[in-house]
Amino acid sequence: AACFGPPRACRRSSVLRGASTLPWPRVSPWVARWAWRSRDCVRWWRSSPFQRFHLTRCKPESSPRVTNTTRTQGAFTAPLVIRMPYGGGVRALEHHSESMEAILAHVPGIKVVIPSTPHDAKGLLIAAIRDPDPVIFMEPKRVYQAPRQEIPEGDFVIPLGTAKLVLPGSDLTIVSYGAQMKEAIAAARQLRDEASAEVIDLRTIYPPDLASVIESVRKTGRLLVVHEGPRSFGVGAELTAAVAEQAFLHLEAPPARLTGSDIVVPMPRHERHYLISVADIMSAARRLLSY
Repeated sequence: AACFGPPRACRRSSVLRGASTLPWPRVSPWVARWAWRSRDCVRWWRSSPFQRFHLTRCKPESSPRVTNTTRTQGAFTAPLVIRMPYGGGVRALEHHSESMEAILAHVPGIKVVIPSTPHDAKGLLIAAIRDPDPVIFMEPKRVYQAPRQEIPEGDFVIPLGTAKLVLPGSDLTIVSYGAQMKEAIAAARQLRDEASAEVIDLRTIYPPDLASVIESVRKTGRLLVVHEGPRSFGVGAELTAAVAEQAFLHLEAPPARLTGSDIVVPMPRHERHYLISVADIMSAARRLLSY
């Protein structure tokens, strides 16, 4: 209760029984039925086993909860949090190891969050629960195996849409998120003798903290976006396009992406060839620095 406030979750059956007692705005019965399920007093919580199963069964892009706010002209919100394990590196089958954050980020009305540490996971999850909009809380499976970390007790919130400056630098900006942050930080530290790399943890995929990324690129003049998901139409494409539009005159080299390939994630035996390593990041960074 100290973190989340008064109880805000209830069984669906009890929600539906009380629907007829509410004063409805002038909307259709179909809209009203779904809007009631997402009133401010109700916080929907769902844990999806894997993102592939969620996308094929729940279809968040077609759920009326996503459009409740606009359909009811702000009369109702849609507080919903879906926790979703994702990503490779744990020797699982291909449909357990995909990275589909870009697909979800393309759905208007949905916020997408990916923590990279246990510390950030708590603060972001509390913020997601309190948010009035649907939030997809994607959990990198490799982070489940992360070292133990001190977590603040009590009410600890990290606002959605805020990136985190992990390492300051002056020659190159490396932006990443989720489990890939481990390799990004390691690469930046190993490059210290050659260049000063600034590392940013995006944390919220949508809405992204473009202001922090652009401010960093205006200082360093170079951008490298690293993520595990496929290259085409991915998060890296959006960030590099935004930087090209808003910080073009500050660039010393073309913005670059280092991502997963546009293929199905390989089976465990060959998964290491798909995942991005520290050496891959260092090589991409050196290409930018020598441009």
